[in-house]
Amino acid sequence: MFCKSCGAQIDEGQTVCPNCGTPVQPDQPVPQPVQPQQPVHQPNKMAVNGLVLGCISIAFAVISWFVLWWLSVAAIVMGIVGTVLSAVGLSRSNHMQGSGKGAAIGGLVTSILAVVVAIIALIVLFTVLAAALS
Repeated sequence: MFCKSCGAQIDEGQTVCPNCGTPVQPDQPVPQPVQPQQPVHQPNKMAVNGLVLGCISIAFAVISWFVLWWLSVAAIVMGIVGTVLSAVGLSRSNHMQGSGKGAAIGGLVTSILAVVVAIIALIVLFTVLAAALS
């Protein structure tokens, strides 16, 4: 450490400068600039839930063509719920600086597609059944 008055070197533990007698003040820590805090990223849960329901309902709609007809009904119900959740998630993404906008759009697309595929599957199923029974 050095004396602020005369510039002489001062050993640790000394309270006055040996050269000029000026009282030594311990070095003050240099204040660090305050870092602005980053905003906490909140996930858009509605958009994510809509996307998940849309993907599951697509799987149900496709499987209903080959295995179980009642999966079409489940796909329609989940697709409608997924569409509503995705629409709410898309609305919320505008208030959350775009958070979850892609998931919300993906949820809308998959949910609507699942409803359409499931309705077509039911129409085909009932047409085949009506033809077989007559």
